[in-house]
Amino acid sequence: MPETKTERLHHLWWCESLLLAIGLYLPILYGCFPFSLFAVSSLFISTQFRFKPVSNREKENSNSNCNPRKSALVEIQVENQNQKPAHLASLISNLYLLATGNWQLATTLAINIVKLLPQLHKEPSPISMLRLFAVLATVSIAAQGVFSFTLPTATTFQQQRPSSSSASQLYERIGGGSSFDIVLFGAGDLRTTDHDGLATALSNGGKILPLCILDTENTLPNMPMGRSHTFDTAAILSSSLESLNGNLSSINQELKLHVKTGAKGQQFKELLNDVVEEIKIQYPDLEHVTIHACDLGEVDNQLGYGTLLHLKDYQDDGFVTVNTWNCHLRKQAWEDVKISPSSFPSNFLDYEKKYCLHDEKYAVKREDVSKNNRAEAVKIDSINKVPSKEDISKLLCAAFDYNLNDEDTKLKLERDCNTGIFATHWGGLDTISTFTEDSVLEAIATFFGEGSDNDGDEALVQRLKWWSGTQSKLTRNNLSLEHSAINWMMTGGSDNSSTSSFDSVKTKSLIEGELWTRYLAAPLLFGLVSPRYILQKARDIESSKGSNLLDNIVPTLLKSKNSIDVARTLVEAREWHKLFAYKNMLQNEDKEDNLYVGYWRWHGFLCRYVGLVINKGSEKSELIEKEGIVLVHGFGASGSQWKKTITELEHIVSGDKEVEALAPDLIGFGQCEKPSLTYTQYLWESYIASFTKDIAIGRQKWSSYTIGGNSIGGYTAMSASADDTVVNNDTDSLIVTCSGANGSRKCKGLVLMNSAGKVFKKEEIELMASENGSTVAEATANDLIGLSSGILRDSLDPGAINVMISGSKLPPPRTANELLGADFGSSKNRGHSTTFKSKYKEGTFDGPVLIAQGQLDPLNDAKGRAEMFGNLREGIRVDPINAGHCPHDELPLDIAKSISSWLKNDVVST
Repeated sequence: MPETKTERLHHLWWCESLLLAIGLYLPILYGCFPFSLFAVSSLFISTQFRFKPVSNREKENSNSNCNPRKSALVEIQVENQNQKPAHLASLISNLYLLATGNWQLATTLAINIVKLLPQLHKEPSPISMLRLFAVLATVSIAAQGVFSFTLPTATTFQQQRPSSSSASQLYERIGGGSSFDIVLFGAGDLRTTDHDGLATALSNGGKILPLCILDTENTLPNMPMGRSHTFDTAAILSSSLESLNGNLSSINQELKLHVKTGAKGQQFKELLNDVVEEIKIQYPDLEHVTIHACDLGEVDNQLGYGTLLHLKDYQDDGFVTVNTWNCHLRKQAWEDVKISPSSFPSNFLDYEKKYCLHDEKYAVKREDVSKNNRAEAVKIDSINKVPSKEDISKLLCAAFDYNLNDEDTKLKLERDCNTGIFATHWGGLDTISTFTEDSVLEAIATFFGEGSDNDGDEALVQRLKWWSGTQSKLTRNNLSLEHSAINWMMTGGSDNSSTSSFDSVKTKSLIEGELWTRYLAAPLLFGLVSPRYILQKARDIESSKGSNLLDNIVPTLLKSKNSIDVARTLVEAREWHKLFAYKNMLQNEDKEDNLYVGYWRWHGFLCRYVGLVINKGSEKSELIEKEGIVLVHGFGASGSQWKKTITELEHIVSGDKEVEALAPDLIGFGQCEKPSLTYTQYLWESYIASFTKDIAIGRQKWSSYTIGGNSIGGYTAMSASADDTVVNNDTDSLIVTCSGANGSRKCKGLVLMNSAGKVFKKEEIELMASENGSTVAEATANDLIGLSSGILRDSLDPGAINVMISGSKLPPPRTANELLGADFGSSKNRGHSTTFKSKYKEGTFDGPVLIAQGQLDPLNDAKGRAEMFGNLREGIRVDPINAGHCPHDELPLDIAKSISSWLKNDVVST
């Protein structure tokens, strides 16, 4: 069958499109501007003189064609009635695409031209002329940099930008800006770099409203670290919002962050509905709104501190659509675990082999977002304000039911400032100068060695000066033993009380990349930077350096610090733990046999725990205060090791009160993240202290608790119980604890099962030749640790950093005599004369203690140690168990009976 004229035109159109791609895009990308101009001119002339209207006869012929695809194409062409608008639209939109890189807006321009030119041909009018002029003016504004005889190379192509506000206004007049985008920011995505939701909204070309909702019912009560570090979290959140607001303005000076807050009792959706209603009033002709919300990953979504969980089933009669986006490292991994969780890798090595060799997506940089800005910034006067740090503090206090009008409560919250782990933004780092998106990106670039011969932590301390010297932004809490210990390491074992006395921190005393890991803890949690950006930065640095022969010859342990590997470990581990948690959530429905599984974030690190209600209580138990027991595992184990004991306790424990058991994985063990930190005993003690406050008392609403542990977990539980008694006040304000924070005073009892830790007899205390007569806690707080310098020197040898990791005794642990307030060897009654005077004191646990000791423990003299514990003071009960080092795992029923009997007879009676 002979080809119709319309089909010939169709085929020519495809040829011209191919010619346009070859003759326009590629030459301009490679700098051949004259040939590009020739190609454009030729195509423009051909479109003006060759195309004619399609007749009805040709339409009939085309409709009788047996090829459905051709018929459809011809129908579209005949329906347009004229080929000139389509080809002219194609030409102009391609020029616009070339100038801006904006596919969506280029397509919309083409559609408008197709619509406008036939109207202008049939009935010329001032309105149609004005509309066409608006289209061409928009193209002209966007393309003016292209025809200024400056070659649009890959570099200049990003630098030449149209006036975003002018382009947006013209675009609105031609009907292209009918979209309305709400970019919903929340904890986890408070940034402009690598933010797909913001990038999409800016490129849509409609109206845009950056919005953050701070409610006291849904998001803020779930804010990690918010309950136990309220004022510091408020300062972090305030600095985040101020930084975000400033960076939005750098994209478009009219673009401002709107923060919606509500009174106590107002839900997240209720506040969002209020904003939508105001939008409807301000823009009555608006037909649709798109909300862009970040998917942080299922485990973080369920924690509730982000926005997505609270948008579930959100709808407003079809007026609102929720568009989710994410910044996962690899899309395929998340798809695979969702489709088949059982076949998803169960260990990191298998995961690494399957996924980590595949790099999927580059991070969206802020300058790339700026170039696609075609949106009109919206201002809603009633919420156009970023709240102050004081206002956010009040909101957080309302979320956690803290009464700021009560002076004791306010004093306690103030005392809890700077009690996070050292050199984090909860632990001494200034939030104003070091917690902005720009400062975080600067720190990342510095860590990778950009513009410097050094990289890693050494580059951070030398170039940024945040951790040492007169410009230091780090403040040590002298009441925190964790701060004292890490400060001692950072200063190379000096007795000085602050790193500000030193020109540079001794980074070799720390784990490789530890300073960077501590610094990024809060920025990664609140989303001032994405893991994807860090990984892409590492790739870029690696590709720019190329392969070095020396790197292939010299063993890894003998190399200098490798910032690229440190960065990859940080972000890959973070992604893996989120994926593995999601796998378990899907596969086991948040269960581990009969125990439920929960997650929480401590200093931004994802951590896990298991639990079970071991006694439901009476029918009136809802009116009775809830109690619980926290069980802490030993070295190398996890919370799951308590499964047998918890199950037996469920069968034995009875009474009117509801009782719950929780067993957390210690950070660095089990299914918790294992960040590059120095794992001192004070780190784990701080972790357990936070767990009892944030999860047991906070999330689970316990009114009181008992704490127990095995091996190093027993020692950690003993330390936590002592610290829980401390409440610093004006009359007694210098009591040291593991973190420096106040206790809850809700710990009623302590259970030790073959506990680690030093315990001394009365005779040993009396014969002890102490240099100054201080306890370990007092010496640590007073910078009088006094360890052998050889230990520190050995730790600086290549590969010897393992001396300082899990199980390290640098500095030495507090003794059981100190922690349990023994009649001898404690700060209460040292048992020997001393001239030592300390301005610091320490807390002691004076309540009932159960020593459920496995008598067959091969690691030490279990019988002798049990007897020594029993002789420390009154109130310590010893119950021998015919088991080894882990009696709770070997004879769980015996341990459950021992605990249950002791709870009834000793704890309840006190």
